[in-house]
Amino acid sequence: MDLVSVAKAQEYYPHLEPNHFKRLKPKQEKCAFGNYYYLYTLKAVKLLAKHVAAEQRQEQKQKAKAKLRRLAREEYEAVDREIKENAARIVTYEKKLVQLKNIQRQLKEKRSCLSLRKQSTKL
Repeated sequence: MDLVSVAKAQEYYPHLEPNHFKRLKPKQEKCAFGNYYYLYTLKAVKLLAKHVAAEQRQEQKQKAKAKLRRLAREEYEAVDREIKENAARIVTYEKKLVQLKNIQRQLKEKRSCLSLRKQSTKL
């Protein structure tokens, strides 16, 4: 059974942090100075590294999805805003068109009145 310390495990698996080792059950060893230090089985550390890597990939995927959702929402809002602006412009153009048609109609009426006057003065 191969035993490794936290420092050695972090050397092999740099993505592991000290708080990740809380998930494992350590084997306590006493060093020459009387202090206790923890050793972990290599198999358990490999499994832990695998799980932590999977969790980190999952977090990255979730962040990427959230970023894509945010970008899509921003794009949708920009397009929606542009559509509303264009609709407002169309409404103002339609109002101006109605005004121009009224002016045109009035001009036609005035022309017809003028032409009738000219004809009546000729007679």
